[in-house]
Amino acid sequence: MLPVAAAVLALLVGAGGTLLLLAGGQGSQDRDDQLAVQPSPAETPPPVPEAPPEPPAPPPGGPVTFEGIGLELPPGWLLEDDGAGTGCVTRTPGACELRVLLVPVARERSDVEFQTPEPDAPLGWYLGTDVPGCEAGNAQGRLVVRELRAVDDKQAAYREWDVTCGGDPHVPARPRLWWLPKTLLAFLDESDDESVDPVLDEIVRTADLGAVAR
Repeated sequence: MLPVAAAVLALLVGAGGTLLLLAGGQGSQDRDDQLAVQPSPAETPPPVPEAPPEPPAPPPGGPVTFEGIGLELPPGWLLEDDGAGTGCVTRTPGACELRVLLVPVARERSDVEFQTPEPDAPLGWYLGTDVPGCEAGNAQGRLVVRELRAVDDKQAAYREWDVTCGGDPHVPARPRLWWLPKTLLAFLDESDDESVDPVLDEIVRTADLGAVAR
């Protein structure tokens, strides 16, 4: 057994008499510790997203035509034609601020039932066949302005209503109507924004009815 023990000891002892097993084990542990505490490379921050491109400039306005009715629009305004006899003058696509309605054309092309404007009725601004509603209940209207206004060389029945929602005086609206009964043409202010009333007034005043007037 002695030669075997000597052989084992020779494998464990180096030239300098140092125990390699112990020294090697400790050195390996030190290296592992050093590797463990090495700081990891700094992570690359995610790229900063680029700012979205600027929205396109508003359309320039200018002369437009709807079913033979000519209008002059200010810069930033446009006319949308729904193809069913109704045009919408607006600053925001998809949101109608001034509706232009030729009753015979709309009735011929539209699947939606509506009535002829009744300028002296409490709900004369509403062209639907049902009862106008809102979140708080049915709408109530009170006629507050009744006069004539020039549209091209014609005199339109001009009306304004105070409209409340379910009797709530804090939810008012003031729809306005220009109605030409012989031409069967209506301009309806649906903006609910009194600050643009002068702009809509001017747009209606530019109307050229030569192709549709009766």
